[in-house]
Amino acid sequence: VTTRDRQRHSGSWMVPRDFTLVQAWRNENSKLWRKYCVKKAELQQEVKTASDAKPFEVYDDVLTTKVWSAYGDQLETSINEWYL
Repeated sequence: VTTRDRQRHSGSWMVPRDFTLVQAWRNENSKLWRKYCVKKAELQQEVKTASDAKPFEVYDDVLTTKVWSAYGDQLETSINEWYL
């Protein structure tokens, strides 16, 4: 798909075949991450101590989780943790 500004900015109507990463920035929200970690720990503790807890359905077919798992990233399946 070409846009009207492509000719002006790149000198051609052609769509680029690839890009070169020049710089990358890490973006994180430490307050939100801390909140996530606390909730995760609470869920893990609840699973350990709850003897009368109803079993939950495990979703192990989430495609984004499968991709990240290929890179060695481990998620906590006991609390049904998965990537969006």
